[in-house]
Parts: sequence; structure tokens; C-alpha cells
Amino acid sequence: MKPRSGTIRRGSKLPVSLQDFHAYMPMHQYIFAPSREIWPAISVDRRIPPQPRLHADGSPILDEEGNPKTIKASAWLDKHRPVTWAPGEPEVRQGGRGNCDMLIPCSTL
Repeated sequence: MKPRSGTIRRGSKLPVSLQDFHAYMPMHQYIFAPSREIWPAISVDRRIPPQPRLHADGSPILDEEGNPKTIKASAWLDKHRPVTWAPGEPEVRQGGRGNCDMLIPCSTL
């Protein structure tokens, strides 16, 4: 993920994407990677649309009326992009402990 230059605040109208965030599970908050700010779930969900729920084969899960089921962006991040975090450290390292990526420098593991 290539960080954007500058700081983007929660109230900004600049475009953000799901890939800009990591779920910080101990606080149930979200790290906005371009600026390293912590966002609450409600802010993420207001900026990122609900995400489709998918079967293992990638096909959409449908409700009784045939409409695609969705989950909040924050719930999607909790499931797919959880991390542990070392404040002030610059790197995301995949394959951390448990099912989390690690936002810590590789040299400290």
C-alpha cells in the first residue's frame, strides 16, 4: 500500500478506500494508514460503503429476496485486515502472530 502524502482528517471529503485502513482489534478502532490516525468505526462506516458478503468461491451471499447481503466496512476490516500495532513504527508486516498482520518493524520480531 502506497501512503498518500499529507494528512487526511476524518472530516475531510477526500476519497478514502477500504484498503487505506487496518482494524486495531484491542480498541475496536481503525488505523488510517496514510496518516496513521485512529478512526472510530462510525467514521469508517460513514466514509466506506457496506461491503458484499461472499461465499468461499467469491459469489455473493443473497437474502431471501435475492438481494446481495452486506456488512459494514468496519466489520469487514475486523475480519480481513486485523493488526497489532506498535505506535510510531512505520511498517506493516504480514504473517504476524495469530491471524493479525503486525504494524511493527521486522527487526523487532
